[in-house]
Amino acid sequence: SPWVKYQRVLEEDQGGPSTVAFRKDSTFPIVVVKSYLATDSSKVQDVFRTRHPNIVNVLDAFYEDDTTYIVYEYMTRSIAEVQATPLGKFEEFEIAAICKEVIEGLLFLHDLDIIHGSFTSSIVLLNREGNVKIANIGESVLISSPISKGIDIQALGRFILQLMEPSSILQQTSTLSLKYPEYWSITSKEFLSQVKSEALISLKNHNFLQMSPGPACLKPHVLVAERAVRPNWKI
Repeated sequence: SPWVKYQRVLEEDQGGPSTVAFRKDSTFPIVVVKSYLATDSSKVQDVFRTRHPNIVNVLDAFYEDDTTYIVYEYMTRSIAEVQATPLGKFEEFEIAAICKEVIEGLLFLHDLDIIHGSFTSSIVLLNREGNVKIANIGESVLISSPISKGIDIQALGRFILQLMEPSSILQQTSTLSLKYPEYWSITSKEFLSQVKSEALISLKNHNFLQMSPGPACLKPHVLVAERAVRPNWKI
């Protein structure tokens, strides 16, 4: 059980229902614990293969009574939460920064033949330094399903569209069409249009991503989001 080594603090959403806890040692590091119903204990060690700067990293894992507990590093806010703040509208260079980091993370997973399968703005998390990381990779490893890498690329396209026009989340369509294309540069529109037809490695080299000054540019968004009310937590 993780609760021998970790102490619960509160429940909140971190890419899904999570328990925020601290490790019982002299440094009291804050972590996030998630539980998954997974009967195949042989997969537990596989989650440690996913360490990468753009993945919410696994720190510990426990298996008990057909339940796997994964301990992750603590992150601050999700892209979905950031977009819900008064500062939530992203500039093109900020979108480029987010996309560059996310594509690096997805490329890493796909190189390991791991398909995320549930990629949305709610599972792309930020920390106070602005670092962009993909959450819930433990679930992708433990509960594998017969889906293709194309699922993640389709989800990436919807994610980018929502970064540019948040209201597009209400669209019940698979097309990546901007409602106000006149607000965006030719480079950004070209990048969006190529998401559905290009491989991730090609997108990684697209000129649009050269606009990224690095993820540190996202720090102001995290600062504002931290001060916004987060109602979905409890002791």
